[in-house]
Amino acid sequence: MVGRRRNLLAAGRAAFAVVAVALLAAACSSNSASSSSTTSVAATSSAASSAAKASSPGSSATSSAAKASASGSATAAGAATVTTGSGALGVYLVDGQGRTLYMYDADTTAGQSACYDACATAWPPFVTTGTPTATGSGLDSTKVTTLTRTDGSRQVVYGEYPLYYFEKDTAAGDTTGQAVGGTWWVVGADGEPIKAAAATSSSGG
Repeated sequence: MVGRRRNLLAAGRAAFAVVAVALLAAACSSNSASSSSTTSVAATSSAASSAAKASSPGSSATSSAAKASASGSATAAGAATVTTGSGALGVYLVDGQGRTLYMYDADTTAGQSACYDACATAWPPFVTTGTPTATGSGLDSTKVTTLTRTDGSRQVVYGEYPLYYFEKDTAAGDTTGQAVGGTWWVVGADGEPIKAAAATSSSGG
């Protein structure tokens, strides 16, 4: 009887040992799989991070190129040029493309323009993004200056007068703004307004 009990006890211990070993093996397998998964995720994250870093210099280069292009465009717009045209009104100021430039009698305060809002729509100011120059017969480069408008743009001034275009002048040499309202005039090479009757003229050299 005692021997039988001993055998049963030994069998129970053996069964318990088998179950324990099986549980331990399962736990080790689970930990190994979790570790492998974590390692895989970390590797994927590292690869993604490396790819992002690798692409970053290209993005930076693209951004730099865009900035350089924008800067180049601003430089290309460059400084305004004041030169001369000629026609029925005599010799008068035009821009580098031959478009007629005007002065406004209401501009009586040095360094200021009196033409804004609706006035500036009809008479767009002659502005520059650089130092303006004068290259024309009889022009005095020392007379070319600028003033700062309320929007921060720089308007070209010749002698005492800020210069403007007229919206209805559609081609080089047009002088349809002459004497409009009795206050708008083309400007001579001496920097003084030419207060002659309106006339149709063509730009010369």
